[in-house]
Amino acid sequence: MLSLKEKTDLVIDLCHKNDITAYEISKETGLSAAGVQKILNNEVNKPRNKTLNIILEYIENKIVGTGIDNKKIEESLLKEPDNSYKPIIKPTGVVPYYNVEISGTFISSFDDAKEYIEFYIDYKPLNDCTAYLPYFGNSMYPMFKSGNTLAVKQINNFNIILWGEPHLIITNDNANNYKTVKCIYPHNDPSKIILRAKNPDFAGDIIVNKEDILSLFIVKGKIELNEL
Repeated sequence: MLSLKEKTDLVIDLCHKNDITAYEISKETGLSAAGVQKILNNEVNKPRNKTLNIILEYIENKIVGTGIDNKKIEESLLKEPDNSYKPIIKPTGVVPYYNVEISGTFISSFDDAKEYIEFYIDYKPLNDCTAYLPYFGNSMYPMFKSGNTLAVKQINNFNIILWGEPHLIITNDNANNYKTVKCIYPHNDPSKIILRAKNPDFAGDIIVNKEDILSLFIVKGKIELNEL
């Protein structure tokens, strides 16, 4: 019978040897990617036995037929049945929710932040979006309030922009690595754009070269929760 520490070490070792990521596990099991990543980083002192069993079952299913010795996995799952275990439910939504304050990270796209995916949202009018993420700050008040969840869709052609609409902009070092949500307006120079806040307390335009934009996303919707 494996202890929690031994089972955790087994999960970490198998994921490392088989290049299994927290994102893969989250996508197939419904577990939080951030939570799984903490387990893989050995940052959780006492992970739940049920969570470890779910991860081990996923690993076992993934490596079946690869020639890997499953003896330890079988010992963990078969000799320690978890009566509280429920069938794994795969996420039904299609758009990932990233639990990350993007302005405080070094990511340049959501491909760099897969470990922050917590769950998936299936809302058909916004299923063409790239991501949902929390919004913090007051510069876009009253359009967006701090704590809102924004649905954003990536824009690939910077020459076709819906002027006046809110966008998430991620820039490079030449533009001070801005990661901000602002309304976008045309500049007299077509190689530049203007970023403008909605809140009058945040007066002043920001001029950005289009070539300094790493990623651009239009904000298509928001989720606002009432306080209880």
